[in-house]
Amino acid sequence: MRNRIQLVLALAVVVIVTGAMGSSTVLGLPPSSGTPTQVVGSFGTIVLATTFTTDGSSGYVYLYVFSTAGPLYVERAIVGAEPFPPSLFARIALSAVWYDESISIDDNLFDCPTVVPASPTGQPSFGDIMFSVPYVMVDPSGATHAVSAAHEMIFGLAYSGCTLTTNKNYPSGFPLEFEVTVLAPTASTVSICASETFGLGTCTS
Repeated sequence: MRNRIQLVLALAVVVIVTGAMGSSTVLGLPPSSGTPTQVVGSFGTIVLATTFTTDGSSGYVYLYVFSTAGPLYVERAIVGAEPFPPSLFARIALSAVWYDESISIDDNLFDCPTVVPASPTGQPSFGDIMFSVPYVMVDPSGATHAVSAAHEMIFGLAYSGCTLTTNKNYPSGFPLEFEVTVLAPTASTVSICASETFGLGTCTS
């Protein structure tokens, strides 16, 4: 009986080791620069950009990332606000992150962080949204700062804070620029868009 238990345990160890080795051969590894480019299997990386001009009617702008097949992994999300002065851009904060609209992380959980400047030269006109996201993962390409959803990610960007007492509307004509790096199935179509309306369902442009 003891020999039979030992044999079962030994087989279980072999299965676990084999499964781990099999997984490591499927995942692509990022090059030395840290930018994921090589992806083995049915995933591919795409960089998308869009612009959005606020109309001054809302204190929130929502950045949408859609994929026709999943899972999708958002690895990088940059927001820019040129030519507005840095003092205006510095007021933008990450208010919430929605995963397929059914699961969300809001400002009550991560204190509504200000979007961190993304440029290594210290230019405050561009901010790294992903740096402010509290819960990140390693995606199949090896990117170490990613978030995932089945088909849709939404980033809520508040102006001048996330509470009723601090939040103010975006200035009218505020020109926002977005750039997003997404890992998604190669058979999918990925799109991004921004809006002052929550719950678009799809990007039409």
